[in-house]
Amino acid sequence: SPESVRRRGEGSWLDRRVAGAREHGPWVWRSSIPPEAYRVFDRKRDVPRAVWRNRHLVVERAAFERFDGLYWIRSWMFLGDRGFVRFQGAKERVIKARRVVERRDFAEGEPGVLPDAVRVRRAELGMDFGKIDYIVSGSTVLVIDANRTPISRATDPAQRRAMAERVADGLGVLEGSPRAA
Repeated sequence: SPESVRRRGEGSWLDRRVAGAREHGPWVWRSSIPPEAYRVFDRKRDVPRAVWRNRHLVVERAAFERFDGLYWIRSWMFLGDRGFVRFQGAKERVIKARRVVERRDFAEGEPGVLPDAVRVRRAELGMDFGKIDYIVSGSTVLVIDANRTPISRATDPAQRRAMAERVADGLGVLEGSPRAA
């Protein structure tokens, strides 16, 4: 691919230039946009025409949940019948792990934390393990992403362990069965 040629520093000057333009150039040439460079436009008509013509790019309606001065996304992490909900807040509208400035964890059974619509979507998808990201706006629940192979961006080993322990009992270990240490 042009990206791998550019990374290796091989190929002609023109090959490297084209690869760079696909990553950083005008909308019409881009083959992807890194998440930290995602743009949010106020109105559909503000999206540049070149974006609509570029078959490599996807435009989706932006939806945000905003309170306490931050933008929020809710994530339900579950395994079997165990799980928890994490609210993650950021100052920017595009919420990525490195931009999160506040996290709040809740038991999935706490009132108002996990809407029935999200549980229904999980059942429709047949997910036993995973993570579903969603927002709530008034009475509307919008599922943003459902992932059967979630990963944790937590770098603190204690935090990763705590997350794993919150869902570990969902493995359905029979009462009285020996547990691994």
